[in-house]
Amino acid sequence: MRCKQVNRQDVKKIITEYLKPIFGFALKRCKSIHDAEDLSQGIAIRAFRALLVKDDVVDMGKFIWTVAHNTLSNY
Repeated sequence: MRCKQVNRQDVKKIITEYLKPIFGFALKRCKSIHDAEDLSQGIAIRAFRALLVKDDVVDMGKFIWTVAHNTLSNY
C-alpha cells in the first residue's frame, strides 16, 4: 500500500492496527511484560511520528517492522 499525505487520523488507525502484533514482537524479545510495554510504546511512538512526516511509504508492514527492529536495537 503506497501512502501519500497521511493525516493524523490515518496514522492513528494504522498504528492501532499494528499494536497487538507490535506488543507480541516486544514480548518475545523482553524479559518482562513491563519492558515489552515500554518497548512497544516506543515503537508505536516512533512509527507514529515518522508516518506524520513521510509521504513515500510503499509497504506499510515493512515500514512498521523496520521501525520495530530499529527501536529494539536502540532499546
